[in-house]
Amino acid sequence: MKIARIEAFPFDLNYIRDREFLVSYGVIDAIKNAAIRITTDDGLEGWGELMPLPLDNRDECLEKMKPIAKTVIGQDPFEIREIHARMDEQLSDEPWSDELLPKGAIDFALYDIMGKAAGLPVYKLLGGEYDDGVPMHFSISIRSPEEMGEDTAARVAEGFQAIEVKLGRYFGELDLDTEVARIAAIREAAGTDVVIIADPNIGWTAEEAIEVLPAMEEFNIYVEQPVKGLDDLKKVRDAINSPLIADESAANAKVLAEIIRRDAVDMINLKILRTGGLHEACKMLDMCEAFGIGYRHDNVIQSRLASTTMIHFSTTYRRSLPDCGGTQFTRTVEDVVNAGEGVYMEGGTAKLYDPDAPGIGATPNPAMLGDTILIAD
Repeated sequence: MKIARIEAFPFDLNYIRDREFLVSYGVIDAIKNAAIRITTDDGLEGWGELMPLPLDNRDECLEKMKPIAKTVIGQDPFEIREIHARMDEQLSDEPWSDELLPKGAIDFALYDIMGKAAGLPVYKLLGGEYDDGVPMHFSISIRSPEEMGEDTAARVAEGFQAIEVKLGRYFGELDLDTEVARIAAIREAAGTDVVIIADPNIGWTAEEAIEVLPAMEEFNIYVEQPVKGLDDLKKVRDAINSPLIADESAANAKVLAEIIRRDAVDMINLKILRTGGLHEACKMLDMCEAFGIGYRHDNVIQSRLASTTMIHFSTTYRRSLPDCGGTQFTRTVEDVVNAGEGVYMEGGTAKLYDPDAPGIGATPNPAMLGDTILIAD
């Protein structure tokens, strides 16, 4: 069995009115990604998903994917280490998310193929088991403290036991007092037992983080990537008591090794697509477990297709915060995955419609896909 063809199918999913995602770098009101199909010479198909960076840069990102994909043609999908080594040769010495996302999309599709060829769900290929779902977190967009508290109360009533709070600059100067008020309102709405992760998305300077975070400690929170770069992360960690999580800085295993060497954070937040796929993500969490670094799972701006793959991973690696990301698909009007397949939400828990389905157990609805774009053959 050899990889014969790689294709992309653009799709656009609009967000439900009033469910737009407001973060420190702007407003997200649609998913404009691409489903990636890999076909083998014996007719097996595997599906992945490409999220471009910047988010409106899909065409350019698909072009960047072509030299990476070309190295995969003719390879055995099960020879995953060799395939990743070939893809890595096309990346810069210090790869960042815009290079790793195409690699991650290919990796997702390869694991889907391997599962189908073996007749096994992907989580079994990874050495995991399915235990009736994965607890999820819900991300609260930047708004007024009152609005964010109301949104939190509604999500906790649905069954979510972990809340990620978006903070940082949005339309104007940063008001640190308002940031504290947001966390206070959310803790009051959530109660004492719900996990709260404050996430400014690198929206603060180190000085601002060191000024404001001590005022939030009474609300018993985790803090995720308030600043850019490992130097500033280490500076913030040394100045605060709340557990600090690396997100944007946790790019791949090479960077994680530097994070561990510097003792820069308490935990990492792993976005599987952004790290280059399941193969790299497994290495990273194995490193975390070996060195006693905590971790949590999260998503990029992805549809139910990539979120399904993520659940296979999250049910394999369990020594995390009791939460997982991947709920962006609950914000969209449309759905790119066929009904009755893949992941679905039951309260605050993500479950698979068919945990025994081979591969990821999800395929795109052709009616939701744009015209085929050949990536490599």
